[in-house]
Amino acid sequence: MEDLLVNNEEDEILSQKSKNIQPFLVCFVIGQTKEGQFYIKTDENLISVGNDPVIAFDILVKLHYCFDVQFASDLLTFYDFITGCIMGLNIPGASCRALHTTLCNITL
Repeated sequence: MEDLLVNNEEDEILSQKSKNIQPFLVCFVIGQTKEGQFYIKTDENLISVGNDPVIAFDILVKLHYCFDVQFASDLLTFYDFITGCIMGLNIPGASCRALHTTLCNITL
């Protein structure tokens, strides 16, 4: 009987882990202003990251690295471009290098 309880607890822990979602940015704006406070939503927590969207996004990306969290599968190419071509944290994939080269050669 005790083994059944342990297995049920393990199943519950595993199911909770599979429900984890990727961290993401949330911005709370009060009234008609175009400025707001940014937070990173992780599982059940909100982490305040200030009111600058660039710094907030930078912290979000670095949070993935600090906690060894995989980027959301739908955004892998986007994050590959940002982390490889913009931030220089890794070697970007071929499609991101091609986009970066194209963007660098645009004349306005």
